[in-house]
Amino acid sequence: MITDNDIIKLKKSFATKDDLEKTNKKLGKLEGVVNNLVVEVVGIKSEIVQIRETMITKDDHRQLMTVLDSLAGDVKTVREEQIMHSQTHEDNRLEHKEFKERFSRIESVPVIALQIKRR
Repeated sequence: MITDNDIIKLKKSFATKDDLEKTNKKLGKLEGVVNNLVVEVVGIKSEIVQIRETMITKDDHRQLMTVLDSLAGDVKTVREEQIMHSQTHEDNRLEHKEFKERFSRIESVPVIALQIKRR
């Protein structure tokens, strides 16, 4: 037969109905926490997917920088050409001014002086 000591030993070794109910309540709370964590993880995963879809890759960055370098070179070339073109206009303007001054001097000489000079 089972003695009181045996029952005490059994209670220490095995869970009682109260112990199981307490554990069940704790598991219920943990289940809620786990469900909340699952929802958070799913949200984070969708954010990661969105970031990956919109994020620039190293190759994309490299290609972009190559294009920008090329464009910067083209802009520099165009600026240099504009400076040269502008200088050409300035040179032409100065030359025009010189010719205008020379023509003015020639035209300012009286006609008689030209006839005398020819003889």
